[in-house]
Amino acid sequence: MLALLTAPLAVAQPDDSPIQAGADALLFQIGPDFDIDSFTGSIISYKWHQSPTRARRIGVSGYFDVGVEDREQNTGVAGQNQEVNFQVASVGANFVPLTFRRGDTPVYLYHGFGPTATVFFRRYETDTESGSEQTGSGSTENQAEVHAGLAGVVGVEWPVSEAISLVGEYGASLTGRYSQSRRTYRSPPGDPEGAQASDRSTRLGVGLSQAGARFGVSVYF
Repeated sequence: MLALLTAPLAVAQPDDSPIQAGADALLFQIGPDFDIDSFTGSIISYKWHQSPTRARRIGVSGYFDVGVEDREQNTGVAGQNQEVNFQVASVGANFVPLTFRRGDTPVYLYHGFGPTATVFFRRYETDTESGSEQTGSGSTENQAEVHAGLAGVVGVEWPVSEAISLVGEYGASLTGRYSQSRRTYRSPPGDPEGAQASDRSTRLGVGLSQAGARFGVSVYF
């Protein structure tokens, strides 16, 4: 993939490589599909080099999505449907010391691992329908979740000019996870059980997640 991207570009000679002691760069990364959805959850990082083989990188990521989902005949009652309005957002940050290595080609291999943390917020509003009519029942659920732990990356960086290089990277993380959820139920009008009821839940866990492949551009200054 990187070869296809760089074929029309003049590859920087080793002496012209921007990967030098004291170099600073901004790294912009997206997912592997190269469409507009790839920019959702994209990462922007700042990197600074202590030497051609050592660097440190701080990155931030964000995600936001809203929408409506119809869940037909998924309530256990014949002819009853659910309409779910959802809002999902997250923000994350990581710090990764990196080690670079270059052989006989201008391409650098790198790897590193460091701390990472992400906070998630989710809201689901569910309305229950019977046929084409609203029943007045439903629920509202608010979730908050925190992941914190270690992230690891391995990748390649290919300088194509004195200020630009192309990057391909794969990452994964091992994190502890804390989540809290509160759901409020709405009863139909006139229900003798009452208008509302609610419950709370808290969960703790550990998980291994894959960030998958990402492609990007480093801009040196």
